[in-house]
Amino acid sequence: GTSMATPHVAGLAALIWSKRPELTNDEVEEVITQTADDIYPNGFDKYTGYGKINALRAMQLLELPELPDPPDPPEPPEPQVEVANIFIAPRSLNVGRRADRSFIIHVIPQEPMDVARGDEAEVAVDVNDDGTFEEDERFDAVVASAGKDGMAMHISIKVLLRDSLEDNQPGVAIYSINDIGIVYPDGSDIDDLWLNTFTPRRRRSSGKS
Repeated sequence: GTSMATPHVAGLAALIWSKRPELTNDEVEEVITQTADDIYPNGFDKYTGYGKINALRAMQLLELPELPDPPDPPEPPEPQVEVANIFIAPRSLNVGRRADRSFIIHVIPQEPMDVARGDEAEVAVDVNDDGTFEEDERFDAVVASAGKDGMAMHISIKVLLRDSLEDNQPGVAIYSINDIGIVYPDGSDIDDLWLNTFTPRRRRSSGKS
């Protein structure tokens, strides 16, 4: 814990100042963090910080005429939420009727998501029915309903279809909501949903009066 780590770090800081008393607080911190031995996982993390201090490497670094610039901080990971359940309603869609030019994706995340009505979602529909989702197969999608105070546990995504959708039971993928990625619990993409599209046949007249 910190009760054990603090005196060791303070002792190393004192050792550094005894060697280079002109250094500022920030420069001493740079020496300590740059010479620490990294501990899994790689890079800075909230559990092990910069790693384990290394007094020998710190002293060797002080022998350089100028302290090197600190490394650029790592890019923060993209926000991502796992889903507990996800489904499409209605799954059957009459693509021959203009009134049925939308469908709803219901998303139940494992933790509350900071989304609100009107936020955009990234959705693709495999119009070409070739098993892939191309850039031109992205459809406009918005949050139709979400929880109060922006913390949603059941999110409805309304997907607005274009006239290009055909009667071919296309696959559906959803990648993010309000720039927050959503995945299955195993980390895989949600790209195995599908629509049961159909065009009703016209009834033939029997010719009877």
